[in-house]
Amino acid sequence: LFRSDQTPWRGLKEKKRGWDLPLARPELFEKAVQDAVAFDQAQFDQWSQNAWQYAHDYGQNLNLAEAYHKLFE
Repeated sequence: LFRSDQTPWRGLKEKKRGWDLPLARPELFEKAVQDAVAFDQAQFDQWSQNAWQYAHDYGQNLNLAEAYHKLFE
């Protein structure tokens, strides 16, 4: 759920998928952890499902099997 803002994943909080945080701002990481700890079960379930779905869809869109095949040809 917590990612650096130096990755290709952006806008995570707005989509309830996690946080993309600047590494130079550790106080924002602390705030994100506090926010996540305050989630009720429904919020936790929603964010967890959204994060899982995003990761799944991202992996599917990469067509990893074809990329690995090309890599090892």
